[in-house]
Amino acid sequence: SFQAVTLACILASALEAHYNAPRVFAELRDENQDHTFEMVATGSYALAGIVMVVIAIAGYSTFGAASAPVILSNYHNTDALMTLSRAVVAASLSVTFPIAFVGLRDNFAKTFPTTNNRHLTIGLLATITGIALSVDDLAVLLALTGGTISTAVASVLPTIMYQKAVQRPTPI
Repeated sequence: SFQAVTLACILASALEAHYNAPRVFAELRDENQDHTFEMVATGSYALAGIVMVVIAIAGYSTFGAASAPVILSNYHNTDALMTLSRAVVAASLSVTFPIAFVGLRDNFAKTFPTTNNRHLTIGLLATITGIALSVDDLAVLLALTGGTISTAVASVLPTIMYQKAVQRPTPI
């Protein structure tokens, strides 16, 4: 069903932290670097997955088929605990956005070199803010990015990278 596909796309976007993997790998330098990075990455993704599944099950158990894509939207605005939960989510987004943005900006600057990084930063922030202000349903945005970006990262980009890696220079 369409709802199952939407859910799968949202779940895929929830675990898109690949843009910071090289930075984390570099920070975990020691004699067992590969093993340490593997443990940190596996543990982080496993914990995030478990938390997401528990929250999804709790939300669906509470609201059933009436569950909103963002489960906090199902609760009344006067519910004090849910208001606190919304504040915690807002704080989490506020402190993690810069981490994600640095990865975006750095990779954008490498792909499209510019002489003025300040203009690049302002342009990207303006674009992201414009999109955020124009989207009413977060689930649609999450499903769209999860479906497109996750597919590209998992299927399309590795194929292109492999093709470039094994490509032989053409003789003159």
